[in-house]
Amino acid sequence: MKIDTTMIEGYDKMTPEEKLAALEDFEYNDGSDEIQRLKSANTKASNEAAEYKRKYKEKLSKEEQKAQEAAEKQKQMEEELEKLRLKDKVSTYKAKLLADGYDEALAQASAEALAKGDTDTFFTNQKKFIAAHDKAYKAELMKQNLEPGGGDPPAPKTKEEIMKITDAVERQQAIMDNPELFGLQLD
Repeated sequence: MKIDTTMIEGYDKMTPEEKLAALEDFEYNDGSDEIQRLKSANTKASNEAAEYKRKYKEKLSKEEQKAQEAAEKQKQMEEELEKLRLKDKVSTYKAKLLADGYDEALAQASAEALAKGDTDTFFTNQKKFIAAHDKAYKAELMKQNLEPGGGDPPAPKTKEEIMKITDAVERQQAIMDNPELFGLQLD
């Protein structure tokens, strides 16, 4: 805080030594009295507010107090019910995602996002799942021996074996491949 030299009488006409002596003797008001007064007023107001609150609670009837407590309990129960509903949704979604082949962590994150309506996160996680699934599927295909087998073609099936085929398209193809078993002539 700077000293207002206009408050020192004749300051502008003093010699430097006199100015120094005047400044050393100068006492300025730092506002500590005002600060103390404001602190006292704040303390008094806080105490009065606490007293009014205490008096208000005393004046509330027992029924009003019970009603207020019941309302608070109702609010807590509703919040807890909402949490349980969300948890149930997450659990249901997670079970479905796990059944579809999601890993545990990705299923949990996706289920939470879906339950909260965060579709952006859900679709991002779905892309991750599809990428991982495709990679695993390609790896599985690579493990299988896909080289054509050598040797003679399979022996023709008997008429009884062909008639036991349950798939109609497959059965029809087998009949067309073996017309001689059924007395058919194909041109």
